[in-house]
Amino acid sequence: LRGARPLAVAAAVAIGAGLLLAQSRGAWLGTVAAGALGAIMLARRPVVRLPIRRVAVLGAVTVVVLAAFLSGNRLARERIGSAFDIAPFDSSGRLFMWRVAAGMIRERPLAGFGPGGFGPAYPERQARLAAARPGTAWFYTDNAHNDWLQLPAEEGVPVFGLWIWVWAVFIRMARRRWRRGSGDALGLLLGFAAFQVNAIVNFPWYLLPAHGWFWLSFGWLLAGERSKAPAPPGSYRRAAMAVCALLSAAMGGRDLVANGWLKLSGDAVAAARWPQARVAAERSIARRGFWEGGVRAEANASSAAFNLGDFAGAEAHAREAIRLAPGSPSAWVQLGLASARAGKLDEAVAACRRALELNPGQADACHVLGNVAFLEHDLRGADEWWSRAVDANPALTGARDSLAALRRTHPRR
Repeated sequence: LRGARPLAVAAAVAIGAGLLLAQSRGAWLGTVAAGALGAIMLARRPVVRLPIRRVAVLGAVTVVVLAAFLSGNRLARERIGSAFDIAPFDSSGRLFMWRVAAGMIRERPLAGFGPGGFGPAYPERQARLAAARPGTAWFYTDNAHNDWLQLPAEEGVPVFGLWIWVWAVFIRMARRRWRRGSGDALGLLLGFAAFQVNAIVNFPWYLLPAHGWFWLSFGWLLAGERSKAPAPPGSYRRAAMAVCALLSAAMGGRDLVANGWLKLSGDAVAAARWPQARVAAERSIARRGFWEGGVRAEANASSAAFNLGDFAGAEAHAREAIRLAPGSPSAWVQLGLASARAGKLDEAVAACRRALELNPGQADACHVLGNVAFLEHDLRGADEWWSRAVDANPALTGARDSLAALRRTHPRR
């Protein structure tokens, strides 16, 4: 193709910038692993001739850029260090999620929990395991952060075996094209290696753009294979590329748009931009398809509606989140919050007690129960629930301030 070299340079710059700015340790580990594998493959079988001077210049520029980036970015340095330390919560939390995912595989090894079933099934099983480990921080997740565990947990071991077969076919085709002198095939092979290393600590197989890359690459490799049956020149290649392009487009569509709105709603919630958060969450809900469940979008919409004073809307979204994920303690807490502000105190208490059944360390549920007890003039009960909330989460300022004010006006005896 004319102009392919400028496009390749632009793509390399965009990918490199993305790797730096995303600060994904899994992507970094995958890149290092792919680079090491590429060096070994080229050293053992130099099928592709490399322009040594250009590679040396590119390597030097990369080192300089990395040094400049790391010298001025303390967070990036900390994240690199934490990639080899299991003590921080981000790492120990992954180990805990993997234990839960392994238990789900043992529970349903053949059928799994169904596509998208990990998120709804996770909270109850996580809380069950956390009960045996007091003090473990609880959090909700849609993903196991390890596709090698989540795929068999959702789709069953037999279907996971089919995935491994597809991956093996991809590797075989790419390796064969590389041996015939294709540098592009080597690039795809190394990209796939980085992809799979990242899948050990993240969830690339649950991201639609990643699937688009894989299936288009698969189609390109397939188009290069010789058909055993006679076919008009070029028809096999065009048909293979067309099928894979259509497959990628079909898998994207509404779900990719829904996921984009979901990310925007999450950013708006984190920044307390409640009007924008609600609009983005509701647009994500309207476009949601089969790929990624709508629990997070419903939760974001409920939180935004609550902070905007629409308690009926907050309750409706919370109930829908519970319908999608009955085992999610955070959804039950959100229902309790909305019900309490709407004056439905009995429903608020029932919802928060259900959250505590799923996760005894759910501080927000204790906070709401303390508020309800205070409204009902049960000062001792309010003191006990707020104390429990603060013990579970010392950073919960609402419960801490309420407890301090109560003890100033009504000292305990």
